[in-house]
Amino acid sequence: NDLDDIKAVFTQLAKRGQYPELVIFQAKPAIQAESESVSYDVAQLEQRWQQTGFRLFLWAQAAMAALQPSAKQRFTANRHATFIALGADLASQPDTGLAVDSGLYAGMRALMQSLAREFQPQGVHVAYVGLAAQSSSAAAAQLCWQLHEQPRSAWTHEVVLVS
Repeated sequence: NDLDDIKAVFTQLAKRGQYPELVIFQAKPAIQAESESVSYDVAQLEQRWQQTGFRLFLWAQAAMAALQPSAKQRFTANRHATFIALGADLASQPDTGLAVDSGLYAGMRALMQSLAREFQPQGVHVAYVGLAAQSSSAAAAQLCWQLHEQPRSAWTHEVVLVS
């Protein structure tokens, strides 16, 4: 099952004495679909949900278990744990040709907002990065590192990358 596989990643790290400071989840890219169509393939919609919101939920569950205890034990005021979800800018800027995925990414965004409120007091920085279709992977990587390096007093919880 997916949750067991995801938890195994963190278990293997812990067995080696390695504990993550930064965990990044990336959803599958949005797919083009006719918004006006009422004949969506239900199996395709279920698969999209599994690849976006549900998979993020599973990764968040495992990551928070790995990150939160370490926030108290290993991190100082200058160091902290970070969990970032890379989604799409559709979460806040829906595109009429991508209505199905807009809802999925909006759900991811909402989950990340809830996690930020819950885990910020424990020293875990949680952020949602909405990627525009033309965003480069190099720019996304640089942005993720900048978010991780932010001092706790200036944490950003949501950003859209359009470069």
